[in-house]
Amino acid sequence: MKRYWKLISIVLITVLVIGTFYIQTGIAKSELPEFDIKTISGNEAELDRIALLGHYGSGGLIDYLEITESGTEYASGDSFLRQLSGNYTSSEVKRLQKNYRNFMRGKNNGMGTFFENESIVAYAKLGMDSMSVSNYQPHSIDISILNKETKKETSFDISIVDDNYQSMYIYAVYVDEEMKILTNNSYYDSQAGKERTEVHVYSIDISAEKLVNDDVILNTEDASPKTIAGIHIPGNLDETDTTNYLLKREIHKEVSDERESYYELTDAELFLYDIGTNELEPINLSNDYLMNAYPIFINDAFIYFLQEDEGELKIVIYNVATKEVERNQTFNFSNNDPLYDSFYKIKDEKLYIINTYYKFAASGSIFIADINTGETLFEGTIEMDNSDQQRMSDLYIYDIEFR
Repeated sequence: MKRYWKLISIVLITVLVIGTFYIQTGIAKSELPEFDIKTISGNEAELDRIALLGHYGSGGLIDYLEITESGTEYASGDSFLRQLSGNYTSSEVKRLQKNYRNFMRGKNNGMGTFFENESIVAYAKLGMDSMSVSNYQPHSIDISILNKETKKETSFDISIVDDNYQSMYIYAVYVDEEMKILTNNSYYDSQAGKERTEVHVYSIDISAEKLVNDDVILNTEDASPKTIAGIHIPGNLDETDTTNYLLKREIHKEVSDERESYYELTDAELFLYDIGTNELEPINLSNDYLMNAYPIFINDAFIYFLQEDEGELKIVIYNVATKEVERNQTFNFSNNDPLYDSFYKIKDEKLYIINTYYKFAASGSIFIADINTGETLFEGTIEMDNSDQQRMSDLYIYDIEFR
């Protein structure tokens, strides 16, 4: 009899928890504002394939959301089971989950990074020794590979133990003759009291299941105090399509005082890193381009630079094969929002500019144009629909997803 009472108690508690969840979700959802994309000009059909991902709220009280032409969907409005399993998984990962159900079990884009080509699906994540709010120390990179033809799955791990690791995360995974895993590694030397950041490219022999090379392409400890260095990752890291190149950019500065509180930027250097060959090659562009144009996208054929010149928005297109600027494309961008508050994507020969920061009594913006002709395809604003529910909170758009 006790066993049945235990079973009944479990059922009652489960019903209570789920019922409370849906009641609280309904109340929370009714208090959240709706956001719509309003058309200024262009064809609204350009919105059919995209979704804007972001969050709304302030401080630690935020709710993740998705804005499409149909309106707003909040994470808190999802089912109980969907919230347990994670929200707003990218469409690419959803496709992989649908097509390779067994392999994708327990994997998502919040845990690691995927790669896919005609032959395989590959996945890499960090194996952790410990985890806390402020620090985690990986001891390995855990790798899984699915052969699409044979349906065989291979799993192994690569040891990366280093007591000085402060944190680490995976940028991207590439597979050609070898697997290349790009990571950002932060270190802290407790004896010297110094921090440094390194960008690594780990080369892995898949058949032998072993690490064959660890190439450090950026080390902040090696940089001059008068140099600002960074790595630019191509494309959209949430997608499985990638390129063979990375960009390394160095900007030099003239320090005005000993504390380096004031400095003037003097010149810049840009390097193309070939992931397949581990070779770093300088890009010979004029200092005007390198100082005033910012790289926003790269594929196997072109590097796209963004340049704002006297109110005009330009895209400078550099041909990787010829090593020359192929053309400059000017766009009629009417929105006056500062470009540093925006992010950019290039997809299917189209330029997408999204203003990322929406404050109370202000609007975000979206701009879509043909990268080859400069023609504006769509321009609009992101606005709060139910103004009676406006609160002193912010909308932050951090990504655009293509479907």
